[in-house]
Amino acid sequence: MNIFNNSKAALTWIIILVVITIILLLPIKIPYSIKSPGKILSSKEWIVSRGADGRLITVLKDNKLGVSRNYSVSQFERGDAIQFSLRPNIANGSAINFTDTVASIYSNEIERQFVQLKGELEVAKASLATYETGEKQSVIKEEKERLEFMKKQAVEQKKVFQRLEALYQKKLVSEEEYEVSKGTSELNEINISIAEAHLQSVQTGVKKEQVDFIRSQIISLQKEISILQKRFNDYILISQISGVASRAMDGDTLLIVADTTEYIVLIPVKWEDRNYIAINQKVYLKPPDSGIKQDATLIRIDKSIHQLNGGQLFLVTAQLNSKLIDLLPGLMIQCSIECDPVRPIEYLRRMFKSILG
Repeated sequence: MNIFNNSKAALTWIIILVVITIILLLPIKIPYSIKSPGKILSSKEWIVSRGADGRLITVLKDNKLGVSRNYSVSQFERGDAIQFSLRPNIANGSAINFTDTVASIYSNEIERQFVQLKGELEVAKASLATYETGEKQSVIKEEKERLEFMKKQAVEQKKVFQRLEALYQKKLVSEEEYEVSKGTSELNEINISIAEAHLQSVQTGVKKEQVDFIRSQIISLQKEISILQKRFNDYILISQISGVASRAMDGDTLLIVADTTEYIVLIPVKWEDRNYIAINQKVYLKPPDSGIKQDATLIRIDKSIHQLNGGQLFLVTAQLNSKLIDLLPGLMIQCSIECDPVRPIEYLRRMFKSILG
């Protein structure tokens, strides 16, 4: 009886193995997919953030291509009193249009330079008018006062430079700050020499060359004011895309404008599965708590290596073919990348490889 039972069991196993072998060798193909969690992102994002050293940074990110299309940094001078103000009616979810003004920056240093340059321009214009009308005594007095002011300014700058020089010797300030202060101090001395020569020339009589010099000085000041005006305009933040605003409550990110007309999903894939991935493959997404599947198309493969939990991954990007209401940027979602169908034996090999890691 035991012999009969053993023979029957052996025959059963032989039949099972034969069936499995036949199935594995059949010229049929089985659908194969790679499952991985992905993250929903908007196609483009314009981000305004604050750097560690107080700089204001704006970045236009193209998430579809995985690149930064535009990057700008606003550098402020040391000691400058800066005030950043978002438009009051911008809140989370607010619609932002391309070229909308979203924020402004007030710079105490820019304001001071404006006042100084405009004052110098008015003085130069007055000097020109005086030279042209021949009111010599008033011109001489004005040039003396201007020279005296420049000398006092040079003395103050020299004190600043001497302090910076002492700090630089102790490596407490950067070489850039030291060189800027040194250059300013030297420039002041040169300007004083020019002003002294100019005063002497005025005292001996007004010449055509002197009138031409004042005119060129006026043009130079007007150009400086124009450059400063452009710098001031750069302190008005204009949105580079249309989208929806997101304001951070803390941290260095001040504002994000996301283009929600088009979404992509970023999916990590195991490095050993790289040969199964190809552009234009279908990707199916299943939002949490929803039975509706969302389809997408794989548009980019970035084979840069990333490390996660001891494993090696690369990232692929898929573009959503339509947009469900309950999909939002930042949402984690289960994804299934539909690869080419494979023979049964290859399917089994991949399954074992996936299980064994």
